[in-house]
Amino acid sequence: FSRTSLMDSVQGWAILATAGVVGVTLGLGAVKRITANGPFFPSMGSRVFGVTPDFQRAFRFGSNKCLPKLEPVFETFKDTFKRGYQVESQLCVYSKGEKVLDVWGCPQSNASYDGDSVQPVFSCTKVLTAMVIAQLVDKGVLRYDDKVVQYWPEFGEFHEEKKEITIANLLRHEAGCALNGKGVFLTQAVAENPAAFAKFLAEQPLSHAEDTRRQYHAIAAGFILNEVVKRVGTKRSIGTIVAEDIAAPLGIPYFIGRGYPPKGPMAPRHVEVGKYPSRVWCFFRVWFRLLIQGRPLDEPPAHVRPVAQMRKALFVYWPLLIRQNLNLWGYFDVFKGSPRETLKMFNSDKMHSFEMPGANGISCGSALARVAAVLAGQGQVGGTRLLSKDTWRKSMEGKVTMKDAHIGMLETCWTQGGWCNMKDFSGTEGWWGWCGWGGHWIMFNPELELSVGVAITGWRHDMLYDERMKYIVKSLMAVAPNL
Repeated sequence: FSRTSLMDSVQGWAILATAGVVGVTLGLGAVKRITANGPFFPSMGSRVFGVTPDFQRAFRFGSNKCLPKLEPVFETFKDTFKRGYQVESQLCVYSKGEKVLDVWGCPQSNASYDGDSVQPVFSCTKVLTAMVIAQLVDKGVLRYDDKVVQYWPEFGEFHEEKKEITIANLLRHEAGCALNGKGVFLTQAVAENPAAFAKFLAEQPLSHAEDTRRQYHAIAAGFILNEVVKRVGTKRSIGTIVAEDIAAPLGIPYFIGRGYPPKGPMAPRHVEVGKYPSRVWCFFRVWFRLLIQGRPLDEPPAHVRPVAQMRKALFVYWPLLIRQNLNLWGYFDVFKGSPRETLKMFNSDKMHSFEMPGANGISCGSALARVAAVLAGQGQVGGTRLLSKDTWRKSMEGKVTMKDAHIGMLETCWTQGGWCNMKDFSGTEGWWGWCGWGGHWIMFNPELELSVGVAITGWRHDMLYDERMKYIVKSLMAVAPNL
């Protein structure tokens, strides 16, 4: 080799080595970005060029109540903001029927948000619907093993197999009512022609996955239960019963269509959900977790087999997750368009004007925690009893564990009363309840008499793998023995 060619060769290798180092550095940075921080954490580019959005720069926090023993939980809550997991959020905890923590956080540029602001809490509404059913069981007008057609005969007119569906089947998401067969304009059907909408629900065929009977009933179960509720007892709707028999006695804001928006100078301020992270970030984060951990949870498996897990991620989990979202978006034509457009619909007055008992409740974190405190206290919080102890015990019976085809084949356990074992969601045993689309939570721990309510506006498309609640519950469990 000549000296010139040797120098050229050395320079070439140096360039390649430099490019490799830069590539590895960027790659490791991307991995850290995906695994160590949340979806709202400022990107490297936005920080370098000074274009970080206001809601990612600085935060302000407030407290309506925080016992000294709960300060570590409050600090964990603050940390979820600093790590990019939150935009606006409320956290409330009850212990043995008493409020011990009620805090909130938001961007410093938002001067109006506080712990009493209300927002859509999506499927947390299912817990309220389940409480309405429990109250009717308490009064002796319903039983969990009753068949729907006992109260609504038309439900079984079009499909013979629907005659066997029980109240418990609906509350455990195993009735096969996850999908429908044709489109209908939901708001018009409910608001303008309830009878036609009830007929539409009855006409829909059942849908079961090949290897499991459980498919999360995101929308339909609430409507079907509402048709039952309107035909028994005082013949009021679920939204009306929630307002009169749950929200009013507890002194909390909770609206399912009825009475919203509230009027008067003391009415809570409504805020919209909708800060939405990049779907690319969500995709790679979940895929990365599936690839290296074997399942989309925080706990790593005993043995990691990358090739097998990649195959499972690509050909098992992701098709199921995609199918779940396609089914939801095709459910009714209010779900047309992107998730952002759907969130706009849920923020609209039209969506707030009617009852969707499984999905369109509006409330705040402290209200969710107070409702959960009733369940943590076996039907009572403070001096207010909403359920007898006997009915509460019945609601905790009839547990069925099986894989859910609409939640990535995650194995879930539901009671006949409609409470889900939240171990995989909270990261800790002993918690029951459910969550709301995007990252809302309503959970109770009857053994410790603890309850937690969380309401957010920073919406997460990958909420099944949302670390926010795991961090908070882990911190709470550390101080629980001292409460």
